[in-house]
Amino acid sequence: MVLRSHLGQYTEIHSTSEILALKSKRNPKTRGWIIDRMVESIRRQENTKQIVWLRGEAGTGKSVIAGCVADELETKGLLGASFFCQHDNKLRDNVSAMIQTISYELAKKDAEFRKRLLISLEDSKFRDKSHPSIQDLVNIFIINPFQDWSSTDPCAIILDALDELEDHSHVAAVLDAFQSLHHSVKLFLTSRHDVVVSVRGKKSYDIELFDVESQANKADIRVFTRDRLVEIAESFGDIQV
Repeated sequence: MVLRSHLGQYTEIHSTSEILALKSKRNPKTRGWIIDRMVESIRRQENTKQIVWLRGEAGTGKSVIAGCVADELETKGLLGASFFCQHDNKLRDNVSAMIQTISYELAKKDAEFRKRLLISLEDSKFRDKSHPSIQDLVNIFIINPFQDWSSTDPCAIILDALDELEDHSHVAAVLDAFQSLHHSVKLFLTSRHDVVVSVRGKKSYDIELFDVESQANKADIRVFTRDRLVEIAESFGDIQV
């Protein structure tokens, strides 16, 4: 209840239903190769790269992949929080909402994080800040609560469709914050190519970059297209594919 009083509307977003909805859109014959690679990259403790970034153009299935990766990580107990950006949703189209939502989700799952978040909120007098800066939010909701985080088990934060944000200029502040944390805290990001270029142009980040538009993805497209044609043919009854 205390966190709800601080965060209000950001506690009403239910990422679990979004994850399941995205997972249901996947053709089970496709995307397995890249989902496995994403999960393994995040799960591998010897991988010190904290940022795993999947890039691709609009309509290439990045959000479906993110939903499937989130589901796999949740099953393995490795998902800390997730945020699925949406350009037409005021609770989903800005970095301020992103920061507060993922912090709330982390607090629900980890008692120590929740304790430190409450202390951070009180110490910063967050209630009195009418227009906190992005850096204020990063400090209050991410850096301070994650102080002394020492777990060696991966804790994955999924941020999907960064290109749907109103302003991409603050994404770097979020990456800076997470890259300053314990190496077990991992970020899995998805976006179009231009967001990757924009963010990397500001600073050098140690990123494990994956491209959804690979040869394996082209094979997936062929499978998906054939299966869809079969479905259409079956609906007419007398057409063979």
